[in-house]
Amino acid sequence: MRGWGLVLAGVFLGILMTACSSGGGSGGSPENIGIVSQPTDQTVVAGDDVNFSVQVSGEVSGYQWQTSSDGAITWNDIAGATQAAYTRAAVDVSLSGRQYRVQVSGAGGPIYSSAVTLTVSEPAPVSISVQPAAQTVVAGQDASFSVTASGTAIQYQWQSSADGRTWGAISGAHAATLVVNAVAFADGGKQYRVVVSNSLSAVTSAAAGLTVHAAPAAAQITTQPASASVTAGATATFAVVATGTPAPTYQWQRSSNGGSSFSDLSGATSPSYTTPATATADSGTQFRVVVSNTSASVTSQAVTLNVAAAPVAPSFTTQPAAASVTAPAGATFTATASGTPTPTYQWQLSTDGGISFTNINGATGASYTLASTTVANNGQRYRVVATNAAGTTTSNGATLTVAAAPSAVVSSHRLSTTYGHTLAVRADGSVLAWGSNMSGGSGTALGGSAAVVVSGAGSAAAAYAFEDTGNGIGNESVVIQSSGAVQGWGSTSIVGSGLGVYKVASSAQLVSASPFTISQLSGIRDLRLLPNGVTLALKADGTLWLLGGTITYDVVTRIGTVQALQVAGVGAIAALGDAISAGPTAAGIRQAKVPLVDSSGAAKLLTVASTGGSTPVSSGTSLVYTATYSVAAITGLPTVSKVTCSGTFIQWHCLALATDRTVWSWGTIGTHGEMGDGTDVAKTTPFRVAGLASIQDVAATNFASFALTESGSVYSWGNGADIGRAVVTYVGLGDGTPALVTGVSGVAEITVSGADDSGLGIYQRVLVRTGSGAVWGWGDNGRGELGDGTTAFASRPVQAVGVHLN
Repeated sequence: MRGWGLVLAGVFLGILMTACSSGGGSGGSPENIGIVSQPTDQTVVAGDDVNFSVQVSGEVSGYQWQTSSDGAITWNDIAGATQAAYTRAAVDVSLSGRQYRVQVSGAGGPIYSSAVTLTVSEPAPVSISVQPAAQTVVAGQDASFSVTASGTAIQYQWQSSADGRTWGAISGAHAATLVVNAVAFADGGKQYRVVVSNSLSAVTSAAAGLTVHAAPAAAQITTQPASASVTAGATATFAVVATGTPAPTYQWQRSSNGGSSFSDLSGATSPSYTTPATATADSGTQFRVVVSNTSASVTSQAVTLNVAAAPVAPSFTTQPAAASVTAPAGATFTATASGTPTPTYQWQLSTDGGISFTNINGATGASYTLASTTVANNGQRYRVVATNAAGTTTSNGATLTVAAAPSAVVSSHRLSTTYGHTLAVRADGSVLAWGSNMSGGSGTALGGSAAVVVSGAGSAAAAYAFEDTGNGIGNESVVIQSSGAVQGWGSTSIVGSGLGVYKVASSAQLVSASPFTISQLSGIRDLRLLPNGVTLALKADGTLWLLGGTITYDVVTRIGTVQALQVAGVGAIAALGDAISAGPTAAGIRQAKVPLVDSSGAAKLLTVASTGGSTPVSSGTSLVYTATYSVAAITGLPTVSKVTCSGTFIQWHCLALATDRTVWSWGTIGTHGEMGDGTDVAKTTPFRVAGLASIQDVAATNFASFALTESGSVYSWGNGADIGRAVVTYVGLGDGTPALVTGVSGVAEITVSGADDSGLGIYQRVLVRTGSGAVWGWGDNGRGELGDGTTAFASRPVQAVGVHLN
């Protein structure tokens, strides 16, 4: 109590002095001291330093810090604590509860500060209650990691690792929260942790990963879905490829009204969509997909689902039917097969009564047509194989019955001319002849004589006049009877040995002025007497024969026996053309080349070597001569109905009549304009002659060409002396462009001389038969072959006098 009394006495004395001084004393008194800022309570952990401080105003002369351990009853000065601030280093818990104050000396003092309490606690170890969490950010944003820890005097040190194994301290990262500013996309995958420590312990947190997404990018489609085609019962899959950040979502949609509207497909939220099992009713359905992310939404193109019916094996609804025709008429077989997909067809042929069948090349339609038949086709069977993805079915076999033609006649040979004489067949079958009586060829006595009826020629349907240049000049005449039999008369250098064969081992030239039947030939519908002495005959059944193809010559009796030889390997022949002479070989063998047209319309060239020049084979007292021949395709032509040629093995040209009624030309000579292309240049590759259409027949002499239209007009081109008209524009030695022959019309048939004669090109002639039965002609007339009653050359058409064929 004594202490408190001294304090109170001092305070009272100070107040009294202050009052006295303010009451009229001098103005030099010092300012009394006062506490501006009191010390505060302190709470620390044992081992920490503690600081107390005070702020005072006025004239201060000194400070003395004091402490009390009995609840401020007694105070003891702290040695050396004489400043405005007092620090006690490394306190321990024994000081907890102590109080502290400061005595300030000076004017109006001393005065005392408020008493404050020191609380000292024991230090606590570190403990983490909330671990750092993984962070996901977009590149360029900040990432923040935090930890919550307890303990005394905690310290933090954040670390990072790129691989989760090696860690490095992050400079300056000493807070409970780590902020990584503006992360880069490359920072993705890094891990972060923190070491929390104090004087008692250190704890390392769990690692937290950093995921960095690329900056947002609008959704876009890089690969559009594609249409799909399936068979009913199968599924179809549509797929799209899209990009975007964040990754886009998908919603497939369906339209059953041609794309007018679309509706979402439930659950179809993947980049691809697979339909349920399809039905044909689904065909035409459209699909599309909507691709979206936070930046954009895009819709794909619409694609179509095509659903085909499930495969069904072929089944014939129409079987091929048997056919009966008369040669050379064509035959057609037709079948119909159902199936899915639509079946393909392959026709097959059997020649052994249906035991075996072989494919017919190119016969792949629902019907097959045999363009021309022969009796050799009789009994053949035809069937078709229908095939699709589901299987193969074979039709029934249909039998072809072919009857022989009742007549072997071709009407286009009612008129024929050669060097020396002309033959014509009248409507009643009688034969007219005029010109010279060379070798009895015409039955007339003098050149230029009027037409006479050939006695004994029978009921003819076609006539052929031919010049024999083999054993001296002589002429032959041949007619085909309406029955298909053949008669001949004239020089027996051909006729007497069997027609069309040079007489073996004899240079004698015999003459038969009266027609006689050639027994080796029957059923003939066309023939050609070749310039090498062999006769080529076409039968009604389409087979081809060489008269003189085989000769047996008895060296004792000196008698030759002539036989017909069938030409093999040429197929069914539909038409013969005029021939060219290929000339003798080194061994003296003479050849002839004959153009042919088979039943399919393909052009061929038959080369025949003269029998008389071949090497004989001995047989007893006889020598047997056998003709040699070969056949080759004529390339570069369309389907044709006729091919005819003229000239020699050196100079020749050919014309072809296509089934579309156009004219084609080629050859080794063009100097007279006979090519028809307006030039005098030869063309060895067939080409179409311009300006000619609706043509029914063609003919060729050595240096000129002719075309007969369906309306009965004649067009010509080539050598100026032979074309029967004025030359419009000279090309080389003639007119190279087809032009109309005037002075004659209504022509039904055209025939020429020079196509298979000597090949010299000096006896060329053209004769035509009109629909009224008149005969007109132009060209060489040295022996009255034109029948106009003169032997004068005619450059324009003249009419045969007294000739009426109807």
